[in-house]
Amino acid sequence: MGNFLVSFELRSDHDYAERYKSLTEQIKAKPTEYHWDETTSFAAIETPETIHELASRLYLDTKVNSQKDILLVIDPATSHCIALGPIRYEVLLSTNFKIYEKK
Repeated sequence: MGNFLVSFELRSDHDYAERYKSLTEQIKAKPTEYHWDETTSFAAIETPETIHELASRLYLDTKVNSQKDILLVIDPATSHCIALGPIRYEVLLSTNFKIYEKK
């Protein structure tokens, strides 16, 4: 069972609510065992998935748009992350985390 941190920024536009709902539903969906999402745009998740499986599910099974939304999945145990979307400060992100992939 892995523990992951998910942070996201969804651009506020005409379909924001739909994208937000689809992402938060996937954060809470199986195989997620436990989640904490009390603060805005953040969730702590326990799941049997790998970081790649989790990031894929949160991206491919939602309406998140990598052209305008940012999705960051972090494995705090290894300091690895997957960053999706228009990351402006990749150099700053990479000073703290090894970026597996950026799309």
